[in-house]
Amino acid sequence: MENKFSSFPAIDASDDTPNAINVDGVTYGYTDSSSVLTNFTLRIVQGKIFALLGANGCGKTTVIKLILGRIKPRNGLIQVFGLPPAHRDLGIPGPGVGYMPQEIALFNEFTIEQCLTYFGKIYKMDSHCINNRLELSIEMLDLPNRKHKISELSGGQQRLVSLAITMIHSPPLLILDEPTVGVDSILRYRIWSYLEKICTNYGITVLITTHYIDEAKGAANVGFMSNGSMIRQSSPYQLIVELNCHSLEDVYLKLCQKHNKRLRDQRHDRQGVNQIMTTDTMPTESTNSKPMLINTTGTYNQHMIDIRRVGALIDKNYIQFKQLTFGMVLFFIIPLVSIYATSITVGSVPQHIPIAIYTGANLQTRQMSKKFLASIDAKLIKPKYYDNESEAIESIITGQNMFALIYPVNYSANFIARLPSPFEVSDETLKNSTIREYADHSNQIVATYVRYLYLLDGLFEFMTKIGKQLNLNPTAFQRPIDTSRPIFNGTFYDSHTYPSTGILFMAVYAFPLCLSAFFIVNDLRNKSLERSYVAGVKPVEVFVVHILEMLVLNTALVSELMIILVALVLPMFICSGVVWPSEAIPPMFRYITDWTPVTWPLEALRSLLFRHVSPHNRRLD
Repeated sequence: MENKFSSFPAIDASDDTPNAINVDGVTYGYTDSSSVLTNFTLRIVQGKIFALLGANGCGKTTVIKLILGRIKPRNGLIQVFGLPPAHRDLGIPGPGVGYMPQEIALFNEFTIEQCLTYFGKIYKMDSHCINNRLELSIEMLDLPNRKHKISELSGGQQRLVSLAITMIHSPPLLILDEPTVGVDSILRYRIWSYLEKICTNYGITVLITTHYIDEAKGAANVGFMSNGSMIRQSSPYQLIVELNCHSLEDVYLKLCQKHNKRLRDQRHDRQGVNQIMTTDTMPTESTNSKPMLINTTGTYNQHMIDIRRVGALIDKNYIQFKQLTFGMVLFFIIPLVSIYATSITVGSVPQHIPIAIYTGANLQTRQMSKKFLASIDAKLIKPKYYDNESEAIESIITGQNMFALIYPVNYSANFIARLPSPFEVSDETLKNSTIREYADHSNQIVATYVRYLYLLDGLFEFMTKIGKQLNLNPTAFQRPIDTSRPIFNGTFYDSHTYPSTGILFMAVYAFPLCLSAFFIVNDLRNKSLERSYVAGVKPVEVFVVHILEMLVLNTALVSELMIILVALVLPMFICSGVVWPSEAIPPMFRYITDWTPVTWPLEALRSLLFRHVSPHNRRLD
């Protein structure tokens, strides 16, 4: 009968087997003022299971990160098979280790086959080898059909798939961080039985962390941690007999009590914490610290960018994005929605701008002002007459109007006197024929449109009409520049087509870049990216993949929720007065944009910054 573990290298795990991992006097802290590990020492014999035990938060995961080379110690020595972590000949991070994080760290959109194939490609395995290992894993771990999606599996089955990924490339070292957390006792027994078989038959070294103390009886050696220190390391049964306990849980409680008492005594004696690790707490088994130096030279070549790993990342992203049918539809709809929102808002002409008019009690002046306003398109401005000059000006301060036009006394007569001979009239006539303008310049775009387009164009049109009534040459009152023959189509008033091209560019080019950023954050959140890093993937390869996708495929992965959020935020950003005045939005759409959570808070902020008025005025209420 063919041995099920024939794919693993056979190693004699005798009593004289040297250590696979040596950790001596390591200190580490995530900040300069704190220490997670203090004078930490660890010996792990090659070819056996070592269980690192301790309460949550005692530093077990930090020890794993140090061994994997993901972080560097402050001081002390770490050796894995005689080499420091991250050594180019060790293959850690890379195919030299199988790592199972505490989180599931799988891709929910993938099938079991796709998950194992992805990591097999990361480890540079060929398709035939990946398929053989996949069949072996399904048989040994009793996994469901290879076509089952990860999202359809139970939590325990997902744990088994995660374990299968750890073993697919037959590494000499397995590091399992809390592999049995949240699983039932039957599945916990299956995992431990599987680990015992591969260690007994083929000398695979296993480092497993857990806070379920009693399940570690199946380990050859155990190490108890407390507050970042190793308090005792030995075989489970030796500790139970030595301390006269009934279980490892009792052993742990006794060791913690002794350790805490020693800490209190040393603080009392004003001795440093670095003296905690006495002879009594050093490993009592396998004290031979001679490291095992495996011959890995040439087996793992660390290129800056590996084509096979890049290909695996591209395949992964393609499979994930292909699953998001709704996301793909939105991906093509969002640019269209954005362009349409831009075309009806950005660059359009501001309409119905409120303007205060004061003409005094002179009836002729009021009639003259109406003729002037009639020369301006009625939909562009919304005039309101005031009986008091100060009230008209005050209406700008309170936000009721953006402009105020104040007509002098006897404006009508003076204006008619001015038109035929403007260079011969007196200064008094010129003064009394000049309209005073008061404006709100906090919105520069609207102010520019009203002053330099609406009022000036209306003034030239108004003077032309009055000139005809006075039998004057109307051409004399027109602009001395003829702008009626543009080379390219378009109007000076309406410029929405210009920003629409920019929005199109942003949607087509920059939008995939934003999706790639969401994708990386998503992978970081479920720890799948960290697992890929331990498998040998480099950050530069992840960056290259996203650049290639943006330039070639113009696509990236993101959850449907993220796409929906972008689909809502981008049109709201365009239509809420952020890049163009909300006064330019057609009236039928104003009812929609006025209800966005951006429009009125933005108006309030601009009022406070530029108008220096309270946000409680009429316009902002």
